[in-house]
Amino acid sequence: MNKIDKNNQELLMLKQKDLHYRSEISRLSNAIVELEDSIKKEKIRNQYLQKKLIEVENNKLLEYKKQIQRYKHSLLEKEVALEEEQKKVETIMNEVISREIQPPPQQKENNHFALDSFFNYSTILSTYEDDQDIVIIGDYVIKNTGSTKIQDIIICIKLAPHNNCNFSGKITMNPELDQDEDMLNSKAATNWTYAVKDWKMKIRKDGEYWIRPINDSTLEPGEQIIFPQFELRIHKESNIKKNVIQGFTYSKEIPNGASSTNQIIINY
Repeated sequence: MNKIDKNNQELLMLKQKDLHYRSEISRLSNAIVELEDSIKKEKIRNQYLQKKLIEVENNKLLEYKKQIQRYKHSLLEKEVALEEEQKKVETIMNEVISREIQPPPQQKENNHFALDSFFNYSTILSTYEDDQDIVIIGDYVIKNTGSTKIQDIIICIKLAPHNNCNFSGKITMNPELDQDEDMLNSKAATNWTYAVKDWKMKIRKDGEYWIRPINDSTLEPGEQIIFPQFELRIHKESNIKKNVIQGFTYSKEIPNGASSTNQIIINY
């Protein structure tokens, strides 16, 4: 290879290096521009975020201030309510102390005599055509509803009309028979007897059954006594359309008596 060719080859290599360097310079320049743009964008983003952060912090701070004001107002309300309750307590305590200092008023004895009596019964109608009788099974209950004891109880069962009625129950005509000491002292084993000497005449003439307990008939307040399981048989008659059964209760303390709260009325 001669000297000219060698120089040409070196020149060509230099040109290629120049082109390569120019290309790298251009690429690096573009990269620098992009990096600068990116830096500017990040600066703007950072400024934006800082602004938003400040706004959020300001909003939170404002909300916190509002909450603090609400809590203060609520606390003031509770303090006022507490003061009012304390005033009420002081007023009540003063009243209690005043009552304790004053002597209690003297109470007068109040004896209240009252009783409640009623029929508890069931009506039985026959299913046979030839049986015209109506049967009533029931109890007559007497309860002391007053504030003091009631003694010497007598009851009157009145039938109206009585000609077509047959009344029966656990009534003995000899009170001293079959009555031992335990039964005489037991309300649970109360037996009954006629309370008047002319009881047969009372039944035939007036339709009245006057009876009393054989054993102790004293009722303390709230206690009750029962004339149990009486039976009333009514025979239907063409000239009678209604039967009425009434109850009346008397005692030493209520001599004028008190009528039962209900009656037995049979219409047919």
